[in-house]
Amino acid sequence: MRNDQSDLVANEDVFRRAMNADHTGVPYCRTPGRNYGGERSHRMNRRRDQLTALCRELQRDAADQQFTLKLRTVECFLDIGTTQAWLLIRNLVYARIIENVSPRLLKRSGSKFRYLHEV
Repeated sequence: MRNDQSDLVANEDVFRRAMNADHTGVPYCRTPGRNYGGERSHRMNRRRDQLTALCRELQRDAADQQFTLKLRTVECFLDIGTTQAWLLIRNLVYARIIENVSPRLLKRSGSKFRYLHEV
């Protein structure tokens, strides 16, 4: 089993909670200057909300500590490509929903983040 697959298995309960989460209390991320219409907009908003819920659940598990998030984990969780996953994470950072506490954004071993809202 590859390392990223073992991360998915280890976080299966967290993923399940995030997928079943009520997204009404999730803070929204709006990218200035980007206005996608129609079905694409709906899919990206849903994925953004699911990623936000995932970050919230990872923060709950980490308590007051930071949580680790790998790009490959986000790709598998949301069933999207690398570029989309990176952009979604970057947008959550820019929107101040999560904070990157690692020196670099999304290293191969994963980056450390902190969820900035109520969990």
